Amino acid sequence: MRPRRLFPFVLCLTGCLPSLGCTDLSAPAASTQPARPQPVAISTPAPSNLASVPEQGTAPTDCRLPVASHDAPMDGHPDHGTVGHGGFIRFHDLTGTFVPDPNSMGAYDRAVARWLPVPRAWVLPDGSAYAYADPGAVHVVAAASGVDRQIPVPGTYHVLDFTPQGIFVTPGQGLALLDPSRGTLHQITGSGTWTVIGDGVAFGADLDPGDASPFGSAPDRIQQLDLATGAISTYRTFPGHAVELLGVRGRGPIFTVSDTGGTSVVVGGQTIAAPSVANEAPPAVTDGNTIWFSGHSGAIARWDGTGAPRFTGDPRLEGDVLVAGVCR
Repeated sequence: MRPRRLFPFVLCLTGCLPSLGCTDLSAPAASTQPARPQPVAISTPAPSNLASVPEQGTAPTDCRLPVASHDAPMDGHPDHGTVGHGGFIRFHDLTGTFVPDPNSMGAYDRAVARWLPVPRAWVLPDGSAYAYADPGAVHVVAAASGVDRQIPVPGTYHVLDFTPQGIFVTPGQGLALLDPSRGTLHQITGSGTWTVIGDGVAFGADLDPGDASPFGSAPDRIQQLDLATGAISTYRTFPGHAVELLGVRGRGPIFTVSDTGGTSVVVGGQTIAAPSVANEAPPAVTDGNTIWFSGHSGAIARWDGTGAPRFTGDPRLEGDVLVAGVCR
């Protein structure tokens, strides 16, 4: 459970954020401005397994960033949610203006110029297909035609990420990789709770039983899973704090660390020491060297690797605003 927001956030608007053994599934088997939160004072040395930043430039300064509303269809069913509360933030020289789109849903697929009823992570990177799950089946949908192919699975799985290597799914505990072409399922691990997929690794957060003074029942430890071997290791523990995973860049997680003093965001081994980052929310989307942070209070943020993130919002964007693609 996400820890309770500890301090109010006030936004200043600018303008109106891969050899796998397989199992054949065909066989049974928010003029007064209150004080902003201060960043948590933490030391975060970069772990030795942290990969370098992708060799790409930052996102354009003139572009359209698709954003989804908190009530948008997200489970693969267009009628499960409200269409049209999201749209695009149109940036011009980093100044953003929100433009609603009556067709907006969970993710915007530029390959077919269409909104899809799923989170961005469930869309294949080339935009040709997306995945979602129902009890007993994982669906693979052709983005252009809408043709929906069902792949039987034993029980109920949830989609985490659709990658060129396959569809990462979980029954709640553990992680598996579904080959959508062969319809085969490979269990990577039967333990752990995993939420984000990176380059050869997955990350999840849990409560370290050795923490003598936990921050309530909030997770305080980030666990790392090697997708090739299934080996689980501890990435980092923050005793007495609450952590939440937002996303991943390469092999490094993007996450928050909170306590009664406020919240900070960590990207790999670097802490972003900006009080206003307390607005963060998952997912964080990597766009070259730029990271777009989804946010609370009707706002998103852009961070290009240095300094403080730039926040942009609009009164028409209420509650959580989710980054639904990259900015182009």
